[in-house]
Amino acid sequence: MDAKHLTFPDASFDLVCGTSIIHHLDVDRAYAEVARVLKPGGVAVFLEALGHNPAINAYRRATPALRTADEHPLHMQDIADIAAAREHFTSVRSEHFALLSLAAMAVRRSSVFARASAVLQRVDRAMFRAVPPLRRWSWMAVITLAGPRA
Repeated sequence: MDAKHLTFPDASFDLVCGTSIIHHLDVDRAYAEVARVLKPGGVAVFLEALGHNPAINAYRRATPALRTADEHPLHMQDIADIAAAREHFTSVRSEHFALLSLAAMAVRRSSVFARASAVLQRVDRAMFRAVPPLRRWSWMAVITLAGPRA
């Protein structure tokens, strides 16, 4: 169904999950609908693409056939994206993934891929802990929304 106009009754769910959906929608309308269908104390969790990394954005521009017209990777510090969630939820958290670990894609068809990916993911986590501003350059984030506002 249309995620901007859910037909579920108010306070229907304890948990709402989505993968790569919010960045295809009007974020304010999507957050409002998610907040509406969550029960008090409910939580929403989304895995979403982010739009800050210049290298990833260059890849997006070079592969327009892989995109949809409505796609707009989220900007975590942007009023239009993250602040919209704060209008509808008392808690908005994000965990970031894939910065250097994207380099493992160069060997994705080889036997070293799993090891390279695991090592680079550990490096990513350490970098994000040590230098939090680097999170904005990550490719993906898990966004957890809690405390839907009435």
